[in-house]
Amino acid sequence: MLKTPILAALPQPGAPVAAKAGLQFRGIRSQTIMQAGTATLVVEGEVVNTGPQPLALPRLRIVLKTKDGSEVTSWLVDPAVTRLAPGQTIGFRSARAAPPPSATEVALSLATER
Repeated sequence: MLKTPILAALPQPGAPVAAKAGLQFRGIRSQTIMQAGTATLVVEGEVVNTGPQPLALPRLRIVLKTKDGSEVTSWLVDPAVTRLAPGQTIGFRSARAAPPPSATEVALSLATER
C-alpha cells in the first residue's frame, strides 16, 4: 500500500510549484484511502494563474514513479475550466484505484495537448 513515500515525494502542503509561466500548483496533497476494499490513491490541489493575462489551462498529468525515477503509470485529469483569469484558482482531485506497489513518488505537470 502507498503511504508515507508518496506523501514525502510531494511538496510541503501549501507550497507553490511552478507548472509553467504564469501557472502554479498549490496545496498539493495525496493520501491512500480504502474504497470498497481497494487501496486508492487520491491526489488533489489547486492550479492558480499568477500572471497578468488570462491563460489556457491544459489537462493535468499525474505520474507515479519508482524510487529511481522510472515512470510506472500516468493519467490525465481534465480541469473544470479551460482558461484561468489573472488570479483565478481552480481545484482538482483525482483518484487511482490499486496503484502499483512499486510507485513511491508522485509528479504533476501540465499535459502538452488537450
